[in-house]
Amino acid sequence: MSDLCIYKNSEPPLRDLRDLMTYPFVAIQKGRTTPIEFKTKGISIKVTGCPDIGIATIWDFDFFIAACSFLNDADQSQPLTNLISFRPTAVLECMGKKRTSDSKGQRYGGGHYQRLGASIRRLASTQVHINEEYSNASGLQTAFTFISWYRIPTSQGRPSPNAMWSVEIPKFVPEIVGGKKAILAVHPGYFTLKSSLAKGLYRIARKSVPEASGFFQWRIDTLKARLGATSSLPEFMRRLREIAKSDSLPEYSIRLLEKEPHPSLIFEVNRSKAPRPKRGTYHPSRSQVLASLTYAGTGTDDE
Repeated sequence: MSDLCIYKNSEPPLRDLRDLMTYPFVAIQKGRTTPIEFKTKGISIKVTGCPDIGIATIWDFDFFIAACSFLNDADQSQPLTNLISFRPTAVLECMGKKRTSDSKGQRYGGGHYQRLGASIRRLASTQVHINEEYSNASGLQTAFTFISWYRIPTSQGRPSPNAMWSVEIPKFVPEIVGGKKAILAVHPGYFTLKSSLAKGLYRIARKSVPEASGFFQWRIDTLKARLGATSSLPEFMRRLREIAKSDSLPEYSIRLLEKEPHPSLIFEVNRSKAPRPKRGTYHPSRSQVLASLTYAGTGTDDE
């Protein structure tokens, strides 16, 4: 099967995989090397990474969202492939990275390409193990890496910005994207968030909040486990209060209910915020959507 080649800078409609949005498949802490372990009824997950570079983070996962978005936007008359070749500038553009200006005009600096290469390496070295148990005593054990193979040309020891890069993602990704039903649109403002916790909260809200009611309530201890957070519960709640006060999430606002027997958090659709582009609308100029945002991220890059 031939690969999907992405040559031009583009703004495809952003898409995420529904089944990956409410489980801790990536770390919200940079540099995490200890395994992420999560267990709920009928399923357990363990995520491990290379000790030298750590587990892939939610920042690294931006590349995976970009890959899913390009697959979703590809020519549907041809079978989708899990082998993708791309110009790195096209992916950086999709991820909303800002260019810098110099005497040669606007362009991405070398640091952008180095960070993109590092994200790809962490996604390739992160192993996800899933153990599912069914009611009839049978079960299923599966494992995957986000990237099983990659090719990054270099120039003078640094990732080349002009050559085509290539990655191989899991085979289930093009199958899911091609089916359309198990992918969800992502607001362009997601890439503007400055807090890893805020990024994780947005993904959980996007998966769990029904369109009809516009709100969903989570117990905070459950939410903490779903995010794979390692901080203490008081510190985790302090960070939630900061995000609630700043109202930094695209589409949603959050409210904390701290006096209940089990403290909880409510996600609510905020109609006063810029909506995400509607399905079937081909990126109504992402720059216009981002220009309408009146909020900013909060917190730091780490949990």
